[in-house]
Amino acid sequence: MTTAKEKTIIKRASDPLERLIYEHNFYIVDVVIRKELNMMVIFLNTHKLLNLKISDYPRLKNATQKQLNKWKLVAGGIGIHWEELDEDLSLKGFINSIKSKGERGKLVKLTNKKDMVVVE
Repeated sequence: MTTAKEKTIIKRASDPLERLIYEHNFYIVDVVIRKELNMMVIFLNTHKLLNLKISDYPRLKNATQKQLNKWKLVAGGIGIHWEELDEDLSLKGFINSIKSKGERGKLVKLTNKKDMVVVE
């Protein structure tokens, strides 16, 4: 039997990537940002990592390290918010960013928790 909450999630998640994130309960558990290395590492509950360049995000690129460190997880860990920078970024957006750049070795089949994301 499907609960009301599950029906809402399934109805809202029409995009295949969103469905995967919601149905398999993927979420962000931690974020480490190193401005001097142009790096943001997203830690997922699946024990996988996303390695992104902060220079790909203009507001993050222009922020200080202190500002970058003032993030908080939102929406149950499927997004990150920087209040001081007025910036919100999502797990879906991070995965799409890696996927669209075709960065070999950074993204593997999006079919289950084990193979969701692999970072070199």
